[in-house]
Amino acid sequence: MDSAHNVYGTTSNQYVVTTTCTGGGTVFRLSPSSLGWTETALHEFSAPHDGDIPNGIILDSDGNIYGTTVLGGSSGDGEIYKLTPTASGPWTVTAVHSFPGGSGASLPLAGVIFGNDGMLYGTTSAYNGKGGGTVFRNQP
Repeated sequence: MDSAHNVYGTTSNQYVVTTTCTGGGTVFRLSPSSLGWTETALHEFSAPHDGDIPNGIILDSDGNIYGTTVLGGSSGDGEIYKLTPTASGPWTVTAVHSFPGGSGASLPLAGVIFGNDGMLYGTTSAYNGKGGGTVFRNQP
């Protein structure tokens, strides 16, 4: 929740099929109004192109949103992303880190948190192509 009482979250559209890809998901905002809540989609992921199956999110003090996707990114094994608001309305998505898979970390099943050092921390569910997972630290 932000200071204006907007609530943020994600949805997973892993079974939606379009002409170009399967999967995706959405980062959304719910804003309080006199009639209840107004929903706004901030970013729709177009798996596998820019992420697939977004997880929990966190806001920084500048209003940017950070989160992870289970799949997608340059290797297809998940990524950390940043959403930045723009004056014109659409939010800009930036890949902060793409998990390498193979002999590295992959498949983050949860979002990220900020540590006291300002770094992003989280976990992955696989490492070296197997279970076990990792705990990671990454520059925002």
